Amino acid sequence: MALTAIALGGNVGDTAERFEAAFAQIESLGNTVAKRSTFVGTPPMGESAGDPFLNAAALVETALPPQQFLQQLHQVEANLGRERSVHWGPRTLDLDLLLYDQQVIDSDAAVVPHPALWQRRFVLEPLREIASDWVHPVLQETIDQLFCRIDQRPLRFEIDGANVDPTRLDDLCHWCGQEFDRGDVSLTIAKAAVPPDNLFARIIVRDSGVVEPNRTQPRPHDSRTIEIAAAHAADATKLRTALNDIITAALG
Repeated sequence: MALTAIALGGNVGDTAERFEAAFAQIESLGNTVAKRSTFVGTPPMGESAGDPFLNAAALVETALPPQQFLQQLHQVEANLGRERSVHWGPRTLDLDLLLYDQQVIDSDAAVVPHPALWQRRFVLEPLREIASDWVHPVLQETIDQLFCRIDQRPLRFEIDGANVDPTRLDDLCHWCGQEFDRGDVSLTIAKAAVPPDNLFARIIVRDSGVVEPNRTQPRPHDSRTIEIAAAHAADATKLRTALNDIITAALG
């Protein structure tokens, strides 16, 4: 049996009841829910997210390989009314596979550990409650250490945009200083090739066709790096929205 960590989220209808139904379905499919976190209320992320969310985490024992277990989670989502239409929009139920033993997988079918695990407070907070000593197999830090890193203030970000007008990067740093409390967040332009030790994340704006408009994509196994497609950076509003999503998810 493999030990996995999953995240649950939702903000439509009776989310707590839907979490309970999800746990029941996961067990009915031959898995064992070994441990559950308390349910945590969190603010919505993104302009279209709707009402506040409820989030949780669970440790699940399964005999299935990662790809099949993830398919099973998606089936449970569908059974309970999940529709994948709007990125970071309202949702009845979101089930994410965060960790699968100490395996590292990067395929079309599954990416494990979940690439955004380390940068989302609403994921780390409930996971820390039930698996604080679990070591992230790529970052080689425990969940507790990852939470302490995201809990530091100010949360330091760098932005690196070789394909973006430097003036626009300056404007983004200025916008960040106005949008967020300077005691909470620091955004500066990347200068050195190697990020400083106290950096939370380096945000790279690059020319890539794989990221949808307004969507951010963490690089699966490159620690402390998040990508935004430069193809969508020509629109200052969209770029600010993408940055806002990253920072808000980290602050919680």
